[in-house]
Amino acid sequence: MYIFWLTYFSVIGLIGIVVIFRLRKFIDGLEIYRKKALRKVIDFSAVPTDSPMDLDKWSQDAGVKSIETRFSMIRRILAPFVFFFWFFLLFVPLFPTIPAVFASILAAFITGLIAIITRPIIENAIAGIVISFSQPIRIGDTVKIDGHYGTIEEITITHTKLKVWNWQRYIIPNRILLEKEYLNYSIVDEFIWTYVEFWVAYNVDIDLVKSVAISCAQQSQYLLNCEEPAFWVMGLEQKSICCWVAGWADTPGNAWELQANIRQSLIKGFQQHGIFTHLQNIRLQKEKEQQ
Repeated sequence: MYIFWLTYFSVIGLIGIVVIFRLRKFIDGLEIYRKKALRKVIDFSAVPTDSPMDLDKWSQDAGVKSIETRFSMIRRILAPFVFFFWFFLLFVPLFPTIPAVFASILAAFITGLIAIITRPIIENAIAGIVISFSQPIRIGDTVKIDGHYGTIEEITITHTKLKVWNWQRYIIPNRILLEKEYLNYSIVDEFIWTYVEFWVAYNVDIDLVKSVAISCAQQSQYLLNCEEPAFWVMGLEQKSICCWVAGWADTPGNAWELQANIRQSLIKGFQQHGIFTHLQNIRLQKEKEQQ
């Protein structure tokens, strides 16, 4: 009897190792095949276009990221699934010796216990699978979640890791992420029409403000020169005029740099041309009243 169980456990263990190895090899080969097939597709455009973006290359890169995200999730699920199946096979010979009533009670108890303990894990795992296959976000996407701007670094079974712009990591459980609203800057393309908001006093020359603002945007090396920067008056507040200056950037990172460059140039431009913001204007008025 001892030899039987030893042989049985050894055979089942060997089968489990072989199955995991073969499945991993099959999955790796399938991923490589899918990537090669995607790279062979030359034209992704439905109609000819003069877009500044290389649509074919972008579509191929996006497809590769999609494949990597999907197969990464499959690999994470594979090992636990094979382990539980292997563990079940180990106890198959003992099932006939267990009384039916005891087996039912034990099965109900174990099922309830597992359900209570693993509920958050199961919810996050299911949400992770949904995210992996529906792909509202993918590894490498630039997103803004709960005010945190960064890049999706990893999607695991239980959580998603966001690398924030300052290199900190923002960890979000998948079940929560599935219910959130967020901005995905990479879901279609990475071109961004970005803007900087600022305020000026009512006694300034608005045409001069427009000229300075557009010039500040044009000076930035991160501006995509496919269209001239735009200037808008966005609001007439009680003590100031709300203005926007906007331009194109070809990546979320360059959009961030473009905004920073415009802000810095606006400060210098305002100082050089004597353009007052609303706070400066209020301070000068108070000084005149005191005199």
